[in-house]
Amino acid sequence: MVSFKAIFAAAMALAPVVLGEDVVWFENYTPQERWIVFSSNPPWNNLPDIYLPGGSRQNPGKVTVNFDNKGPDDHRDWGWRGNWKVLAPGQDHGALAILGEVCFRCDQGFRYFDVSAVLDPNSNIGVNYLFPFYDHSPNLVSGCPHFPCPYSYTKFDDVQTKVTWDTHLVCQVKPY
Repeated sequence: MVSFKAIFAAAMALAPVVLGEDVVWFENYTPQERWIVFSSNPPWNNLPDIYLPGGSRQNPGKVTVNFDNKGPDDHRDWGWRGNWKVLAPGQDHGALAILGEVCFRCDQGFRYFDVSAVLDPNSNIGVNYLFPFYDHSPNLVSGCPHFPCPYSYTKFDDVQTKVTWDTHLVCQVKPY
């Protein structure tokens, strides 16, 4: 008889093959549904808004976004570069919110990421945490439960930008 542990390990080993590179798992720990609103850096392709169901601490709402082949039309192998907001339904897309920012397959193939509070460091709307899925090093967690905080990107060239080889990231939205 095959154990659950063996099946889970095999599934995790295949996840990068099935999902591809450059994936973000979005987790919503609030009961309110949200919309993920993307903004790409030119000339990267924009992504459509994506629905993120509400959840709870024990059972977060989840959605997975694959950023593979989202580079400019003439360089589809380049990783996607841009940011996203996580907003309540009907909330203005121009709302000042805490952002998740990524640069997939950037300098030497690394993934650069951070939680950005540049627009409004006192906002508590949007992303709380962004971190690698496989690498659980505490120094690779960007963000915090409440803003302002010292673990988010708050000014140009801030040292809070993180770097990883990990191809999968987790973005968490928590209650205010």
